Amino acid sequence: MAYTPNLIAPFRSSLVKYYKPFLIGNDAFEEIENAYTYRGVVRKREGADLLAFMGSHANNLNVTVNVTAITQANPAAVTCAAAHSLVSGDIVTFVNVGGMTQINGLTSVITVTGATTFTCTDINSTTYTAYTAGASVALPVQGLKDHLITTSLDEDLIAFSRYKAYRFNVSTEVFDLISTYTDATRPAATPGVLNFTGTNLDFFWSVGYGNAMWVTNGVDPMHFLQSAPSLNTWNLQRPLVGPVDRINTCRMIIPYKGRLVILNTTEGAGNVRYRQRARWSQIGTPYVPDNGTDPIVTPPTPFALDANAWRSDIIGRGGFIDADTTEEIITATIINDTLVVFFERSTWRLRYTGNPILPFLWERVDLEYGSESKMAIVKHDNAAYTFSRFGFVAANTNDVARIDENIPDISFGVESGNTGEYLETVCTIKDYEKQLIYFAYPDADDVVTSPNKILAYNYIDKSFSIFNQSFRTFGHYKSFTDVTWAQLTQSWASRTVAWNAEALGDNFPQVVAGSTTGRVFIPYGNTNPGTDNGTNFNFSIKTKRFNPYLEQGLTCRLEYVDLYVTATNGGAITLDLFINNNDNTPAISRTVSTSLPQTARYTRVFLGEIANFHQIRLYLSDTQLADNTTGRALFELQGMTLWTRPGGHINDL
Repeated sequence: MAYTPNLIAPFRSSLVKYYKPFLIGNDAFEEIENAYTYRGVVRKREGADLLAFMGSHANNLNVTVNVTAITQANPAAVTCAAAHSLVSGDIVTFVNVGGMTQINGLTSVITVTGATTFTCTDINSTTYTAYTAGASVALPVQGLKDHLITTSLDEDLIAFSRYKAYRFNVSTEVFDLISTYTDATRPAATPGVLNFTGTNLDFFWSVGYGNAMWVTNGVDPMHFLQSAPSLNTWNLQRPLVGPVDRINTCRMIIPYKGRLVILNTTEGAGNVRYRQRARWSQIGTPYVPDNGTDPIVTPPTPFALDANAWRSDIIGRGGFIDADTTEEIITATIINDTLVVFFERSTWRLRYTGNPILPFLWERVDLEYGSESKMAIVKHDNAAYTFSRFGFVAANTNDVARIDENIPDISFGVESGNTGEYLETVCTIKDYEKQLIYFAYPDADDVVTSPNKILAYNYIDKSFSIFNQSFRTFGHYKSFTDVTWAQLTQSWASRTVAWNAEALGDNFPQVVAGSTTGRVFIPYGNTNPGTDNGTNFNFSIKTKRFNPYLEQGLTCRLEYVDLYVTATNGGAITLDLFINNNDNTPAISRTVSTSLPQTARYTRVFLGEIANFHQIRLYLSDTQLADNTTGRALFELQGMTLWTRPGGHINDL
């Protein structure tokens, strides 16, 4: 009997966990890690390149706080060379440790025990090698923001630690500290020095409005950074909302209908928290003078100062309205010129009325889905995507629905912490070039305190895959420096873009990502796409369980499979064939070369197995991964054909 070809292409369904592996579609995968579908093919993801270090709060441009001792204990106790300025609940990562090398790269929540000491709640170092020398701890990146320079329309990349702000210098390729005030004659703390005071869960939100970048971390007062001419100094804003009371903090700032709208505020001398409140400024200038003790405010041209710009007791100036719910405002964005606001378990819109006395009203959109994280919001076309405790969802101005029906359990497996605090670490970004939305999240199976996985959502095919990467914040960066051939580690044959493509010399917004160690990466760039900052990484693609004769009650003989792969210089992968319901031991393992004389070619892999079900896994073996040619080669599967024929009746194998 002749063999029947079963073509599987294009690949669109990607990861499907709703059904058992024998029930999912032919182009779907039971497992797809560090790979994704793109325009009908499946690719190993690109690697991450280090852009620069971000300075820490204590040491300006130095990324670390130096350590002089670490005990072998549970919990591990750490002594620093000088006062560390950390607080209990901070998350630190260890680097460059001598002797006790097992602790390098580990992240822990700390408990401060003294000015120079702390213990690591999550680290039991009892059995570790004794500490000898070196060592330092690094603080995480808390924000990566675009700052539009209005005079040139260039965009600066601004990075935040917990305490400081930094501007990426494209000439020197380092982050310069920009934590001083425009005026230092009446500083709130150290003369002229800006010190934010949030925790590791207080991420920075920014928005461009009125020739400035407005910033809040939800703990400190609002600040703005002028777009021109002063690019490196800050102004502080504590607007009056009445004769005496001022706005102390807010969770978010959003320009809307000619006003500046802030959400989830704390106000007054008693620092009262209004978790359901939307407050807005007047139409016109939102800039107010200092309160007499803060640094003097210098508004950007052509705006003037107006002490009454936010006052809600003066008709026609500012105002506020509280939503009739006990839930807290979490995040928000504008969809189709309507401000959509996500609370903890519900979604609302702040509708514009046009009435100058009460210009906005709250209206419910959905009472089932809300959001869990301020930074887990991304706009795409006519919808906003976010992370709800009950699923990854998309919202428009009238409805909210889950988008993760094929992977319904992942949202339930996000690490929450003791009080749900780690849900706040979920963040997201849109990759315009690859047509993906990335959700970084902490996986509860790994017991982590910061995101260690990325759920990649292909918004064209409505499909998902998982990347094993640890990023805690995202942003966009516009590079104005062309990549040189000297920077590339690939050969010409293995390049996936044309020599004159924009990916080589970018003026296109690239995704950037911040880590727990104060590093900023270009995670999916084209300079060194086969490694994560020099470290080889694996991928795994596991198909469904195939048997095209299942309805006839017959077994299947899989004689061979043709893989249609894109050529990569020196590349190779491993193909494992699993039969029946054995997930642990492959029946056959084959090495498949992707170093081909053509740009792409079918490669035949002989198998010759009879079984109830056949399942194929593609990945790198340990030997292949360790090799700096095969381990760094990209991989792209354009399609595959399974050559089969029916066997005998299905039996208990």
